[in-house]
This record gives sequence, C-alpha cells and structure tokens, in this order.
Amino acid sequence: MEVGSELLLRKDGSFEFMLAYGANDQYGKGCWVKKGSTVEVIPAGRSSASTDHMPDDSGLGGLVLTISGRSLVWDINGSGHKGRFEK
Repeated sequence: MEVGSELLLRKDGSFEFMLAYGANDQYGKGCWVKKGSTVEVIPAGRSSASTDHMPDDSGLGGLVLTISGRSLVWDINGSGHKGRFEK
C-alpha cells in the first residue's frame, strides 16, 4: 500500500501533520511537547496524544514519537506499523 506522510514541528510548539495511507487521508494541527526521549504530537481539542493511533484511523488522535538521532520514530505499540520522520 502506498504511504506518504509529513510532519512540521514549529519552534513555537505548534505542528501540522498529514498522512496518506491508501485511500485514507489524515490531517491535523495542534501542539507538540518533548518529554524525555519522546515527542508527543497533540491535536487541537485534545489534552494528550493517543498512544495507539493507527494509519487507518479516520482522524488524527495524536502521535507519540521516539527521538532517534535526528529522526522521530513512530512505533505503534508493537502493531507492526512503524515509520520514521527524517529531518
């Protein structure tokens, strides 16, 4: 299945996200916070990021990404869904 995604983290703590996963498209805006070795991407209207957001969900529930060098790794609770955002 074709997958494309972009994540823009701004210095002011805001973000924009898009994901195209087959016929499913997701888009979101909100804030992000660094917590130790993770970055939490929290959509507008939510107080926290979902730890089990999946690419085939109908909307963005948020992301918890692990910092790995200059990359952010998306590994969803051992589901086999993994991704990497490169700077």
